Amino acid sequence: MDTAAFLAEIEPLKNDDRVRRVVSLGRDAAAGDAGARAILAALSVSAQPYERLLALLGVHGTGDGARVVAALSDPSRTVRRRAARMVPRFCDDAQALAALDAIVGRRLLRRTVAALARRKRVAVVDAFLAARMKQGRDPTIVDLLPFGSEPLVSAHLRDIDEAGGPSCLDRLADRHPAVTGRWFQASIERSRALDVRQRYRLASLLAPLARRAPDAALRLVQSLFQLGEEPSSLSGALRVLVRARPRGTFDLLKARHEGGRPARPPGAFEVARFDKVAPALGAERLDYLVRHAWAALGDGKRGVRWFLRLAADDRQAVLRAFLAGERGGFGAFLFRHVTAGSPGEIAARERAFERWSCAARGSDGTIKPEVLDFLPRDLREREARRHLDDCPALTTRPDRRMAYARLLGFAEARAALAPFLGHPEGEERAKAQRLLVATVLHDRGALAEALKNVRGRKFEQDPVRRAMIEALAALPVARFGPEHLEDVGQVVQDALDAADLSPATAAAVERLVVRLFRVDGAWGARWLAKLLSVRGAIATLGLGEGLTREEAARLAPALAQLVDLWCTKERAAAVIWLAQSLGERLAAVPPVLGALERLARELPFAGVAARALALLRAHDRPRLARLVPELLREDRSFVLIDTVARLVSLRRQDLLDPLLLAGAAAPRGVPAGALGAARPLRPAASRGGRPRGAGRAEGGRAGDASVSRARGAPARLEGALGGARRARRAGPPAPRRDGRRHRRRAGLRASGAPRGAAAREPRSAAAPARARGARAGGGAEERVVEGAARAARGVPAGSVARGGRAGVVRRAAVSGAGAAPRHAARAGIPVRNSADPATPASHT
Repeated sequence: MDTAAFLAEIEPLKNDDRVRRVVSLGRDAAAGDAGARAILAALSVSAQPYERLLALLGVHGTGDGARVVAALSDPSRTVRRRAARMVPRFCDDAQALAALDAIVGRRLLRRTVAALARRKRVAVVDAFLAARMKQGRDPTIVDLLPFGSEPLVSAHLRDIDEAGGPSCLDRLADRHPAVTGRWFQASIERSRALDVRQRYRLASLLAPLARRAPDAALRLVQSLFQLGEEPSSLSGALRVLVRARPRGTFDLLKARHEGGRPARPPGAFEVARFDKVAPALGAERLDYLVRHAWAALGDGKRGVRWFLRLAADDRQAVLRAFLAGERGGFGAFLFRHVTAGSPGEIAARERAFERWSCAARGSDGTIKPEVLDFLPRDLREREARRHLDDCPALTTRPDRRMAYARLLGFAEARAALAPFLGHPEGEERAKAQRLLVATVLHDRGALAEALKNVRGRKFEQDPVRRAMIEALAALPVARFGPEHLEDVGQVVQDALDAADLSPATAAAVERLVVRLFRVDGAWGARWLAKLLSVRGAIATLGLGEGLTREEAARLAPALAQLVDLWCTKERAAAVIWLAQSLGERLAAVPPVLGALERLARELPFAGVAARALALLRAHDRPRLARLVPELLREDRSFVLIDTVARLVSLRRQDLLDPLLLAGAAAPRGVPAGALGAARPLRPAASRGGRPRGAGRAEGGRAGDASVSRARGAPARLEGALGGARRARRAGPPAPRRDGRRHRRRAGLRASGAPRGAAAREPRSAAAPARARGARAGGGAEERVVEGAARAARGVPAGSVARGGRAGVVRRAAVSGAGAAPRHAARAGIPVRNSADPATPASHT
């Protein structure tokens, strides 16, 4: 087999298979196959970067480090970069040193040295860096010194101090934290004061140093406190140290708090939170925090979490400290754990609550209801009654006053809210009903009464109904039991029977049903399917967020018949909306996936197919891989859809030949010839089609040559780039023109002309006869006109064909039937009448 035959063999393969074949050839060469060695030798001296890159990839089979070193001097930057990545794996120490000497680019040198350090090849790195440092203090080499061993770094600390940049110091703290800590410690002890430079360096390095060497960072913080630094300036490092060394950090902050100037609690502790490490502090430190720096411990829900994680002795120490002294408004949750068995305990509890209540009140004498939620029932209801009956600040503010009714029991709250429950304004009734249902949060046994109340208001206005259902949906799922599902089902049915049911209320009903899946999955699936069938569509996104995988699978049978009916009635939007709402749980509902596949096959709308295929790509890639070839056999224009173009270009390049060589008829409202500029190739930056980066611009030359060499066959892109090439051969590029004169030069209709005006014929004989693509969206379609104009002026073909990256064919997605022909007409494109396929193409 010669070189040409080998290239022809691997040309139709995907990138992965092509690389495997080249590696296999390298193994044959290493085993003594003279033919394989000859092919690799011929490829290595080829004039094409792509072929030289293939020869370099053969090193994965031969293990020839010398070939890697030689490739570091290749004219192609792509080959040089690939060779640099292969140095740590295939080069011995001598070859690695030669390779480092051969690398010129600073970024490439840094990446290679870092890769060698990651592979623990410190001897090579030390030898290279030491030799370079003997030649002089090069800032580039100084920045690489932290990749060396600890003795090398210690020997060049002065060079790092004087010539190292920020990246050098970051690497030093990352790779040698102990050395960095000792260096800063010695510097502080020598100077006995922080200068501007030291403070600047410590500001960015102290927190990373605390993560990697907490003991050294703790000593540094202690030295900085002795120099008079404020805790606020070291807050980042202290937050890290609290997690790594909680007791040592507490002791430092305690000494700073007691030794500094007087400050209101929490004083020096304000920069750190100890709630996550409270179990590690011990009873004595917890007692001190509760007495002097209670704000450093979490309150509310966070307080419940850290308190319940404490040992029994530590809990008793916290409660004793809480009951003993002044604590401000902290610790409402602690009253739930205070025992009140003996008269002495009852009196201590009462004194602590009176003190807490006074401290927690605002300037108007009120306490927020969210704070009162954490009190035990008797204290919570006492405070609620005080706000309802004996708070002058709320006398003229009924909205704020009635909010405290939800802290009472259901029966007492209904009596307190009676004037608002019968209010003539629906808005006031909605507020009162929301608060009444919310009492179930604390009154666990009142859910049946609350559901009976909701059912008794089946003829209420929609805003009131929505408020009641939203309040039910906001309750914890644990409040519901199987005995409540019949009443909830009746509430859902009453909502569906209401003539004024709004989308917002329907969304609230959906949330309620989905939350109750955990009580009874079959019940939830049945009612959700009924809700969707009656409403005709999902009311809100995020339907799958509240479902587990098992619950979503239980929903599948109930949705199967529904989505099948929607597909039959061409309810494509409803199917797609349902699929989007299921989110990550879509993969567990096969009927919806099947409906998406059916939409892509049957409905003649590009937008529907594009969205359905995008959802399949996100949640069922095997199904998409099976579906795309079938779709392309039926209609090649599916390649214009971005999801299909990506799959074909990255994974199924065997389908490219008929797509590139054929000019398919315009499908579904797309201008004729649009397929020619589809985006089937991603040679420069993709994982498929050829080795990454091969054929990328060398010295600024990408053009059509780099694009057409993407698969080793220039003729395969003639259909997409032929017109641009002919325009370039016609003569030198015309000078750039803007506005209407620029469009007239390409034979385009002026933007101010009437929409129905006939487009002018192109004045240049080199102008292409048809456009090469039409993208969805107004701005994207304008690019088609711009591309045609540039081709008519003779702009190089690579500029027309390429997208944002060299060698990538610009995407052409399917556009609507209205805008795309209009823009095609402006470019002088023959357009086929989409309503009558038999109508010949003609200029509009």
